[in-house]
Amino acid sequence: MDKMPLVSVIMPIYNGAAYMEESIRSVLSQSYKNIELLICNDASTDTTAEIIERLMGEDSRIKTIRNEVNSGIAISRNNLLDRIKGKYFITQDCDDNMLPGKVAKQVAYMEAHPECGMCGTWARKVDERTVPFGKIMHPIDDIDIRISMIFQNSMVQPSVMVRSEFIEKYRYNGELLVCEDYDYWVRLSEITRLHNIPEFLVQYRIHGTNISKSKEQLLIDNGRAIKLRQLIHIDKEAEKYLAIHDDIGSLRYPENTPWGEWRGECMDWLKRLIEQNNNSKVYPRNEFHAFVWYRWIRYCVRKRELLRALFPKFFTMHPVVLWRVSRLLFMLLKG
Repeated sequence: MDKMPLVSVIMPIYNGAAYMEESIRSVLSQSYKNIELLICNDASTDTTAEIIERLMGEDSRIKTIRNEVNSGIAISRNNLLDRIKGKYFITQDCDDNMLPGKVAKQVAYMEAHPECGMCGTWARKVDERTVPFGKIMHPIDDIDIRISMIFQNSMVQPSVMVRSEFIEKYRYNGELLVCEDYDYWVRLSEITRLHNIPEFLVQYRIHGTNISKSKEQLLIDNGRAIKLRQLIHIDKEAEKYLAIHDDIGSLRYPENTPWGEWRGECMDWLKRLIEQNNNSKVYPRNEFHAFVWYRWIRYCVRKRELLRALFPKFFTMHPVVLWRVSRLLFMLLKG
């Protein structure tokens, strides 16, 4: 075991008694054993402390710290990053689970690909009783992930493994109450390569307390700001089209605008985005065109507009673009 790289799993917990033991045991039961689990009790008021103490008595790999006042998930994660010893770290949420072979597969990939600084996986959505009901399948390759980041967070938070060498310069933004992971991944994507293992190695729990109603608008606002930060490099006037772009990325549709009118506005924006990228050369031309088209197809499918999806204003017969769109769609259908 000593010959295998140490992996540090960090887990902030605030009033997580309902699901945390299941999550912790999913870490400790990994087939990859050279793990340390660092837990930050973010001033919980439920039985979180008692559960941590009991589990620490069962496994010496668990270490814990406590915030005297509730500080939020970003600050709690940064407090834990100060204490990790591993070559790699994973940010596990206390209501999510990892499957037994997850860490082993990620370490194997990272060790074989030193150019990759961040590796995620696909995930299955589960409910309060850990019953599966959906899938999260983000792009696999580095270029597709980085382009996808302008539309949405494209790494599943509890799936991600990161090289610890980045910690000294890159930390979570403690001012963000939500989207702190999305912000972090985007910043890391500017300095290293990314990868998603196309296997469902995480159970991502959806339940009533995932995010409060009061934070829903903040989630939208922060997400838009992160998208704009990327889009502005492609198109200096991107802010004018941000609401449209955000709806496409979030698969949302306006209630008060006829679909035919909205479809035209969306298509015009994506056509402009492709043209602006051709000029700014922020992303490789064909790869960008293909991914934007792929996102457009996903957006139209929900409205059952297959013809419009396949023949938009930015339609092209370029073989590389056609091949990459087909590849992205095949991977989505295969999953």
